[in-house]
Amino acid sequence: MSRWAPSASLAPCRRQKQLPAPERLRAALAGVGYQHLQLDAAGRKARLGAAGMRLDFGAVAVGYAVDEALTVLRQHGLTRVLVNGSVIWRSAIRPPANQAGVSA
Repeated sequence: MSRWAPSASLAPCRRQKQLPAPERLRAALAGVGYQHLQLDAAGRKARLGAAGMRLDFGAVAVGYAVDEALTVLRQHGLTRVLVNGSVIWRSAIRPPANQAGVSA
């Protein structure tokens, strides 16, 4: 689920290379965030609790693909990996055994 799906309405501002008006930005961001998603497990339903909120299943698919890529890389013995799926990042970076506690 994309945090930014409601902000798609702001795309013309990007093309015009100008910032959106503060009130437009506030209105777009009001529909952003998982906390607005209301799940009913018993009824197997989901409700979008904010006006203008949308689910972006493309983001779900990208997250899944990144997780699967990381799994395959780990299965092949890679332990220092960074996988980029556009705005979704996953890492499996551990310091070498002889340098515990050292970070890059």
